[in-house]
Amino acid sequence: MQLLVIGGAGHVGRVLRPALEARHTCRYLDLTAVPDAADSRVGSLNDDAVLGSAMEDVEVCLQLAMMRFRGPGDQVDDAYDVHVKGMHRILHHARQAGARRVVYASTLSVYRTSRPPRDNPTESAPPDAVDLYGLTKRLGDVVCQAFCQQHPASSVISLQMVGPRNAEQWARMQAEGQDLDYATGPSDLRDAWLRAIELPQHQGYDAVFICGDRSGRHLSVAKAQQLLGWVPQGR
Repeated sequence: MQLLVIGGAGHVGRVLRPALEARHTCRYLDLTAVPDAADSRVGSLNDDAVLGSAMEDVEVCLQLAMMRFRGPGDQVDDAYDVHVKGMHRILHHARQAGARRVVYASTLSVYRTSRPPRDNPTESAPPDAVDLYGLTKRLGDVVCQAFCQQHPASSVISLQMVGPRNAEQWARMQAEGQDLDYATGPSDLRDAWLRAIELPQHQGYDAVFICGDRSGRHLSVAKAQQLLGWVPQGR
């Protein structure tokens, strides 16, 4: 399957890359080149010509791009440009190109405390983040939801991830006896993304919690199991 991975040079992209390239043909778009990638394009997701060209023949688009954390003035513009305006442009170009799905790297930071309320630890709890990062990420989800209401045949899966870790970070957490329930290991992360990409039938917008919480102590991952067949294995 032909994938477009936007923001593939970042942290989540680096974790996912081996699994994606083992099963799919990957094209990358980022502000910096992805090392040794067969098809890596440098450019902004807010450049319509660049994005439109990158979207050609794409079946599934992965939106991994996120704001760059730097000076306060730049942060505001960057957060809205990437998480909100960029999200809308991705959805528009994906639909124009005939892509069948967009998978969005969202986050539990869409909630003010980085988790839903204890009395409703599910995706039905309304996001309420007010900080710049959490607010614009949840606005990105609002854009996805609205786009699917306007275009009901569209398919958007928002993976609201908790603490995605690479292998080195996960091993350190294990060695230090840290709480592994409120983070997501690299193998579990790759499995969730592959399932979202390869899900055969889906229309509309769905937000899905992705977290290593096998016990349900922090939040419920029942929807991930129901929709994607994904159950965290703690790895």
